[in-house]
Amino acid sequence: MIVIPIHKTNEILSVASVFDKAKWFAFVKDNEIIVKEKETYSPLALKQWLLQNGVTVLIFRKITNLQYQMIKNEKDIQIFYTGYSRINLSDALIRYKNKELTKIDDNNYSSILHHF
Repeated sequence: MIVIPIHKTNEILSVASVFDKAKWFAFVKDNEIIVKEKETYSPLALKQWLLQNGVTVLIFRKITNLQYQMIKNEKDIQIFYTGYSRINLSDALIRYKNKELTKIDDNNYSSILHHF
């Protein structure tokens, strides 16, 4: 299951500018997109909510260091960065499918966090 924090503007879904502050999340499995409102604002509870929903891939534009540190320790979740610029949900999914997103780990996270 892929999860992407989103921003909703009318019918347009775009990747939220900051993972931690997103009100909505798109859960994607087998090309089906289900949008759910975030149930919590606690970083630990948010991580647990994602795990309970079967998330194995997280795609983001910006993420705080605290949330990254909590999620990276979950070995079953791969983390991908869309880039700093605004991107709509469908384009982010296409870039993921085409392996065009940057996979995040401790080796490259600090250089990406530096841009925030």
